[in-house]
Amino acid sequence: TIIILFALVGYLLLRYDGLLTDRQRTEEELRKSEGRYRSLTDDVLDSSDVGIFILDVDFKVVWINRAVEHYFGLDREQVLGKDKRQLIRENIKDIFEDGEGFADKVLSTYDNNTYVENFECHVLPGDGREERWLEHWSQPIKSGLYAGGRIEQYTDITDRKQAEEALQTAHQRNETIISTSMDGFYITHPDGNIFDCNAAFCEMVGYSRDELLGMKITALETVECYEETAQHIQQVIEKGSDRFETAHCHKDGSIVDLEISVTLVETSDESFFVCFARDITETKKLWQELNQQLLRDALTGVYNRRYFNETIIQEIKRADRYKHHISFIMGDVDGLKAINDNFGHLMGDQILQGVAHVLQNSMRAADMVVRYGGDEFLVVMPETPEDEAQQAVSRIEQNLADWLDEQVEIGVLHSDILAQVGFSVGVASCRPGEEVAIEDVLTQADEAMYQVKQAKRQSPAQSR
Repeated sequence: TIIILFALVGYLLLRYDGLLTDRQRTEEELRKSEGRYRSLTDDVLDSSDVGIFILDVDFKVVWINRAVEHYFGLDREQVLGKDKRQLIRENIKDIFEDGEGFADKVLSTYDNNTYVENFECHVLPGDGREERWLEHWSQPIKSGLYAGGRIEQYTDITDRKQAEEALQTAHQRNETIISTSMDGFYITHPDGNIFDCNAAFCEMVGYSRDELLGMKITALETVECYEETAQHIQQVIEKGSDRFETAHCHKDGSIVDLEISVTLVETSDESFFVCFARDITETKKLWQELNQQLLRDALTGVYNRRYFNETIIQEIKRADRYKHHISFIMGDVDGLKAINDNFGHLMGDQILQGVAHVLQNSMRAADMVVRYGGDEFLVVMPETPEDEAQQAVSRIEQNLADWLDEQVEIGVLHSDILAQVGFSVGVASCRPGEEVAIEDVLTQADEAMYQVKQAKRQSPAQSR
């Protein structure tokens, strides 16, 4: 009996040890499975476009995904473990347009630990962030590892907001069209035939209403050819509306610049275009004149330094892209102060105008002549190595000497001026592949010019 009892106890112990091992193995498999599931879940959430915060019961950040880092400009390692309430007040609120309002809305949910209805917030650009609109919502976590905490999500609704703004813009545009009905007004069929118009449009193009009715809009159009107009009409049919600038031919042959607003109207019976036209001829002329004044030197008519500063970067980039040289000729009018003192500033202005005229006539159409300073001129020569620029210098000097002699012969300039006026020139060049700042190249040209000027002072016979 004792042997049987010992045998039975041994069997039960072995059986219990086997059961325990099986249970441990099962629990280990469950832990591995849970780890794989959690890793997969983290990967999926981390690749989501929806920004996600997970907070524990103390409102400390236990997890964020990459979208949060991108939207908010935060670093995950620096954020984890921090109190979200403190983060909002010290870091996050400053990136929103209404930072205080945003902070108050979020913090009020923490006080009540309640579900939050969606609200929109506007992220301002800066520190690597893009301007965007986000939709925020938050709710308590009811169960699981972070039960008692909160989950917050931020969905990017920028495209939706832009669409809403576009619709609002279209609505405002239509309101503007209605309020400016005193502008030219006409209606056309999709084939371009005009079947209604007002007196203002008749006055713009010089035709009577009877003459315009039945006329195709292509008979007035001067910017687009017939095929381009037909294609434009098709685009308006697809888009529903358009606003563009064009030009119509007046009955007397003159050209009228117009701004056209066109809207496609579709009824159960027909489709047609409602068009409003505004005469912008004078406006365009004024803008062109103003643009020229902004880009040209008022005295000499060549480009000014502002234009040079705005265009030189593109010229450098183009030279780098196509592996071309670009050369600079820096020139200074010698003796201008003496001419101003002895013959008056009007004579000095004549000299400057003459030098600018000679420079323009001596250079190619692709070259840029700039009045760089009071008596300094700069010539930019794209696709030109330094030796060719030196050849251009010789041409400039000869043309300037010929011009001065001619002005003396016809009595415009006094012969005494020839002994005082001159033009000193220096050349520098950017070679393909050289990473040289434009300021350094201009300094080289300037230094070369002053070396020439100094040599002339030491040898007065070479003043011209």
